[in-house]
Amino acid sequence: MSERTSLGTAKLSDFADVNPENLGAATRPDFAFRYVDLSSVSGGRIQHGPTSACSFGSAPSRARRRLRPGDVLFGTVRPAQRSHALFDGDGTTVASTGFAVLRARPGDGVSSFLRHFVLSDDAARQAHRSEVGSGYPAVNEVDVSALALPQFGVEEQRRIAEVLDTVDEAIRAVERIVTMLGSVRHGLLLALMRPEASWRRGTLGDRLLRIESGKSPPTTDRRPAAGEWGVLKVSSVAGGGFRPEEAKAIVPAQRRPQDVVRLGDLLMTRANTAQFVGLACRVDRLPGPLQLSDKTLRLVPRPDVVPQFLLHALQTPWCRRVVQALGTGTSAGMKNISQAEIRSISLAFPDRAEQQRTVEVLDGADARIHAEEAGVRSLHDLRAGLADDLLTGRVRTVPG
Repeated sequence: MSERTSLGTAKLSDFADVNPENLGAATRPDFAFRYVDLSSVSGGRIQHGPTSACSFGSAPSRARRRLRPGDVLFGTVRPAQRSHALFDGDGTTVASTGFAVLRARPGDGVSSFLRHFVLSDDAARQAHRSEVGSGYPAVNEVDVSALALPQFGVEEQRRIAEVLDTVDEAIRAVERIVTMLGSVRHGLLLALMRPEASWRRGTLGDRLLRIESGKSPPTTDRRPAAGEWGVLKVSSVAGGGFRPEEAKAIVPAQRRPQDVVRLGDLLMTRANTAQFVGLACRVDRLPGPLQLSDKTLRLVPRPDVVPQFLLHALQTPWCRRVVQALGTGTSAGMKNISQAEIRSISLAFPDRAEQQRTVEVLDGADARIHAEEAGVRSLHDLRAGLADDLLTGRVRTVPG
């Protein structure tokens, strides 16, 4: 690669035809196709749902954009969500008018390059400046056609796409490893946490010294700044671990030192949706002072209980089913579980030495997953920098 030399500026319409093929009123009602709407596109990919097959007569009125392999979809409604993707499927497919369809013009544009451009931060910034509307901000075909980019030749477009495609494939490869390791870890959890005859059964209450609850004071409705106190939201307790960024700032008068969260604390939500009520996690990082809310509980285990083993026990599928069944509430969205119900949960525990051995195995699996996830984040950072350099012409893949 070489440093940038002078490049002229072009418009997206110089590389591609925009909305080149649309179904008209004369289309036969029995004309069958797969339909792609805005909800079908995320992360740069098209996900066909089970109801995507339809005919023109029964399809939504927005089903009008005929697709051909190599077309690039640009989501024009809420473009900040980047509902953009390359269509590389086969069969007859039609997209919603919520998309602008870009068809690379032979000799001028390369489909894979156009995909990378529309997903770029630069394209997002330009689209944001053209948005109209507050509830459903949108851009139109003219706005998309006018998106500016360097006047790359076809060969340089291909090389840029090849570089970014290579990084994307590396990211997908590591993501597949993370998925595989997650499956292995789940299998270990099921095998190691299934009670044996020698384990002593009792209730969760038998294993706890106490359960501590916080308060929910008035908040500033924003995240805490550096050094500022905050109160946890229920979303801070997640299946994948503790999320300290899920907190709201509080004023000094609302600070409660007795409710301050500490490293190593075992937390549980007492109110959440039916899927997430009673989730538990362990506090492994604290960027600033945070305190419990009235919907987050601190479980304080007895000395003969390894806290991380208790967390693993609460995360088993059979324990989650019990907890979800205990959740009550008339709201279709939110469920509650009382401290008495939490204490009543039946659990079996081995001796402390076996608890510790089990924790070491599962924590080792978690450490490997976290290392691979860190690798994914690093690759995403690398890709973001590369995309910005290459797609703006700051760094060239061919001599200028």
